[in-house]
Amino acid sequence: YYNDHYFQYGYHIFASAVIGRKHPAFLEKHKPTILTYARDVANPSPKDTYFTVTRHKDWFGFHSWAAGLFEFPAGRNQESTSEALMCYYGLMLLGETLKNTEMLSFGKLLLAMEIRAAKMYWHMPSTSNVYPEIFRQNRMVGIVWANKVDYATWFGKNDLFIHGIQMLPFLPPTEICLDKAFMKEEYEIIKTKNDPADWTVYRVCARAIIDKEGAWSEAASVNVFHSGTCRTIMLHWIATRPTAQYSHSPQTLPTQNITKKKKKKK
Repeated sequence: YYNDHYFQYGYHIFASAVIGRKHPAFLEKHKPTILTYARDVANPSPKDTYFTVTRHKDWFGFHSWAAGLFEFPAGRNQESTSEALMCYYGLMLLGETLKNTEMLSFGKLLLAMEIRAAKMYWHMPSTSNVYPEIFRQNRMVGIVWANKVDYATWFGKNDLFIHGIQMLPFLPPTEICLDKAFMKEEYEIIKTKNDPADWTVYRVCARAIIDKEGAWSEAASVNVFHSGTCRTIMLHWIATRPTAQYSHSPQTLPTQNITKKKKKKK
């Protein structure tokens, strides 16, 4: 039914672009398959006789719809805006890696549209008037449908599920979509949530956007990780967040748990 193609294929597109930057031979070998993934979810041309134009993108609402041809009483829907960002960010990187300026530009456009829509229809700061107060209190909606919204996910109603699915995976565009002003309000809703334990990693990464040092300290207590993430990914994200004193630079890396071995004198 074409459901979730941009979520699933997006991981392949992003990974291929990243690998291809260091290993061009890999990208060249698998280029036909990778481009097929890209065409399936982000084909820009009506002249393509195999794939529809931007399969999931709603050019009026700016966001994407995850549902394909499968019918629902409430119409189309999208759950994870952050995975949509990952797909279009991956397309942008793939265009950069392949030196394809049209793909690069189209990826930027789709990414910018998705971020704008996520901030409008999924993120609920106190100043938002898009939905009733009951949604605004939660700061985040889980699923946006064509004619309703849910504070839930397809796989559960835990708060960490609902908020975390709008965050993962943490990538460079995340800090644009989940900006500090919003996260100061958003984090208050989830700061004490630890169920399920393997989703705590997303809460800690979210904390790093507004409290890098606190997140770094808390990271030491995270010992279980949701599929697709790990301690290295968590620590890298936290370590590369800006601080109040510095922008991105080596000086911002936490050093309290790092010790250097002294060289023995000969």
